[in-house]
Amino acid sequence: MKKLTLIAIAAAMVSLGAQGQGLVTFGNSAGAASHISVNTTIGGAATGQYGAVAAGTYYFALFYSTSATTVEGSAASIIPTLGNNQVGSWVWNDTNWKFAGNGGGTYIVNGNIFTSGGYADNTGAAGRMNTLLGANSDAVAGLGAGSSAQFVVVGWSSTIGTTWSAVEGYLTSGTTVAGAYLGESVVGNPVVSGDNDLDGAPTVIAATVTPAFTLGLLNPIPEPSTMVLAGLGGLSLLLFRRRQ
Repeated sequence: MKKLTLIAIAAAMVSLGAQGQGLVTFGNSAGAASHISVNTTIGGAATGQYGAVAAGTYYFALFYSTSATTVEGSAASIIPTLGNNQVGSWVWNDTNWKFAGNGGGTYIVNGNIFTSGGYADNTGAAGRMNTLLGANSDAVAGLGAGSSAQFVVVGWSSTIGTTWSAVEGYLTSGTTVAGAYLGESVVGNPVVSGDNDLDGAPTVIAATVTPAFTLGLLNPIPEPSTMVLAGLGGLSLLLFRRRQ
């Protein structure tokens, strides 16, 4: 009987722990105002949402803070202005912010499985993105259910990598990738996390939470004429060497 009682207590603790996990929907809402945009010149304004490209072309990472309302003193979004931009208040440099998937596990809430993933990618529809976990919401690692938090989203092109740490490494490596994109959202308005599907999990990228933002071009995309000239230059050099 004592053993059964201990098992029951342990099960109740697990249930309470699961119910205490804060949940969000790491995606953007259907309205065009919540869609992710891109630009076509380094440091330029947005020229429209990204197209209906294959899923996995762009990746996104979710960060949160229960206290901070700025990232390194700024609440503004970031659009890169240099070819390999190392300047800017990137959220991973501010210790007041945590990656939503950091150290997280898997939780069962009301029979549904939730995971602290922290990542999303584009869905294949123009301007849309959604968690890599599929239909279920993300469990925010370290955030209790019903807790208020601010969110920041960083997005980038898969030509850089698939994780935010790969982006961080890219920015400090001195290397360049033609046609790479990167951007960081504004600090979102405070939002209360959900605790299960019935109570709802707030959508992170929405007009009243964290507004849509722009992925900025980091490095120029070579013009076709430039590529042709480069090819002709290489061919000329090859012919010159053969003549010698």
